[in-house]
Amino acid sequence: PAAAPPFFKLWAGLFAGGAALVFGTEDLALLGDAYRMGSYALFLLSTYVAFRFVRGEFGAAAAWGAALSMPLIPVLFGFARLGQLDGAVASVYLLAALALYRMLERGGGRRTVWSGVLLGLAFATKLNVFPLVPAALLWAAIYRRGAFARLSASLGVAAITFFAIWPWLWRDPVGRTWEFLTWTAGLQEERFAYYLGEWGAG
Repeated sequence: PAAAPPFFKLWAGLFAGGAALVFGTEDLALLGDAYRMGSYALFLLSTYVAFRFVRGEFGAAAAWGAALSMPLIPVLFGFARLGQLDGAVASVYLLAALALYRMLERGGGRRTVWSGVLLGLAFATKLNVFPLVPAALLWAAIYRRGAFARLSASLGVAAITFFAIWPWLWRDPVGRTWEFLTWTAGLQEERFAYYLGEWGAG
């Protein structure tokens, strides 16, 4: 099976492809740098969206504090610099979470579709974003029971987006999804870390 869902590869590939069109394909280091720009772009976009959200909810001082603190988090900034998948999924996770919150709180057809698209892209980056779904269901159950209809619609859009962007699943959606999930679970038995004098599965 594929090593991971494809959204980040496609997104970063746009940056690498653009660099190849402009500069050619001889300098692989330059193409690698362009590929990493995709991760930077997601990081900057999530920082900007977080700034706007916090400014609206808590004021300008809190917004600037949130925005300026994000580049100071070594894991986030480091992953963005490396073009590593976990940095991308952190950014898309945040974008999807805020979109879901706005949709649940304010409603609207556009917000419903947009939150579903972002959630689908988050799943198409890495399946670790699954806590967003039970969290949204729990929030709706506690605060906005009338939002279940639009949340269901948003989840439907997310599922369509997820499958649409991953052609590997098209031939056998259920079977290949199960194959991918069981394959990734088995990876834990193949990765070992040496810690405190012992080897353990990672």
